[in-house]
Amino acid sequence: MLTVLQTCTIQQTIDLPIDSLNLLKREIRQKGFIFFDVLERQWLSGQCRFDKPGEGLFFVYKNTEIIGLGSVQQSPIAPPTAGIGLLQNCYILEKERGKGYGNQLYQQLVNFAKIEFGQLQITQQCPYYEQLGPTVDLMS
Repeated sequence: MLTVLQTCTIQQTIDLPIDSLNLLKREIRQKGFIFFDVLERQWLSGQCRFDKPGEGLFFVYKNTEIIGLGSVQQSPIAPPTAGIGLLQNCYILEKERGKGYGNQLYQQLVNFAKIEFGQLQITQQCPYYEQLGPTVDLMS
């Protein structure tokens, strides 16, 4: 099967535009995932704003529509000085899969994480978890 990569825009954000994310939120819930609800709750409470060194929340845009998201955070189980990041909240709308957007998002997140972290843990909810395993060495 030939996969044609299409271009998208991946942009780091400092805001969680909840009203613009209804389609993503609805589909994520229908798939049985709770990570968006957790993300939204933590964002609204101020518990997680992706404002620590090495942290970032990214949206994937196709034209002006948000079709995906992903984030990198400091690992909650390792001290900040350990240099371990956590890749999570990765999701591309089902109708947009198979076009290379997930791969582009993953590469953007890994490149972003390399600036601050030496190792990146990948949650099981990330589409690349099974291919890459639970960690990626960013030093190589």
